Amino acid sequence: MKYISLAIFLSVSVGTYASNYVVIGTFAVKNNAVKLSRQYPKAGYDINPAKQLYYVFVMKTEDHEVALTEARRLQSQTKYKDAWVFLGTLGEGGRGVDIIVKQETPVTEPVVKKEPEPDKTESTVVEPPKENKPQTALDPKANIKDFYFEVLKEDGTKADGAEVTVIDPQTSRKEFTFKGNEDLAVKAINQSGEMRFECDLAGYRKNVQTINFKDPSATENVRVENDRIIVPFTLVRLRRGDISVLYNVFFFKDAAIMRPESKFDLDGVFAMMKENPTYKIRIHGHTNGSAAGRILEVGDTGEFFSLSGAKEGSGSAKKLSQKRADVIREYLIKEGIEPDRMVTKAWGGKKPLYDKSTAQALGNVRVEVEVIDE
Repeated sequence: MKYISLAIFLSVSVGTYASNYVVIGTFAVKNNAVKLSRQYPKAGYDINPAKQLYYVFVMKTEDHEVALTEARRLQSQTKYKDAWVFLGTLGEGGRGVDIIVKQETPVTEPVVKKEPEPDKTESTVVEPPKENKPQTALDPKANIKDFYFEVLKEDGTKADGAEVTVIDPQTSRKEFTFKGNEDLAVKAINQSGEMRFECDLAGYRKNVQTINFKDPSATENVRVENDRIIVPFTLVRLRRGDISVLYNVFFFKDAAIMRPESKFDLDGVFAMMKENPTYKIRIHGHTNGSAAGRILEVGDTGEFFSLSGAKEGSGSAKKLSQKRADVIREYLIKEGIEPDRMVTKAWGGKKPLYDKSTAQALGNVRVEVEVIDE
């Protein structure tokens, strides 16, 4: 078995462990979460207070590796291609991070016993293992250190919503993505100790820091206070010619309709446009591959973040990428941004970041914002 070598425990006290939830969907309306969860005997739902969304999950376990493997299995064998892991605690007062799970190799066997599938669905429900032995942040063999990623804007204020992605510089593998300005316990991800952290926030330039886990204070500006390693990031607004990927804008499958969790990044773009009234932007839409198929789009109800009332049509991958760029523009117009400050561009699958047959291919499905005038 291949073990994930980065552990994140958010605000946990002695004897308390973060749980791993395998999530298949989120809803702003509680009744919608209830309806989905009732389709599966072992499914559950609860509120993520940070996002004010109800998360529907099919597994809850203390074993992080089991959760990751099950999420990958759901992606490869069911209609839940965007299944992911929430690490933390759901419910009022809970907190945690969404971990985007990338497929590495096809998972051909379920992690644990599979429940009978309900009629008319591709989804499966699983039971967590009977005996899970969570690794604690206090384990002396874990080689874990306390980190705080201090993310500030140019004016010195906290960059709320900024995300830091952990990357192994030896393999360019993305390990995890989590929120900045939170206390974390992080484990080394390779023998050398080298780690790269990429900090992103919609409307800002990406900031990258590389440190050595074994001697973090050797990196300029990184400091150690009370055994806590503080890694600073200062985010600078996008300038003319800059292109930013909206990593947290997600779409429903075959749809130019955004998932609810996309709103935070969109609000970042909105804030950028309001704070810089002379900015003009181009919104680029990209897909993975060029196959044609059905296309769902916003219907007469005007639901940008729900499939309720969606219209169904069909078209090319380029048409889908166009409609996805257009729907972001339409949302920003609805929020008050002038239409003549935004244009769109459709690329379909012409500009992939990864080979479409690899595990990283989901990264080809993206939306980018380019500042074309300031």
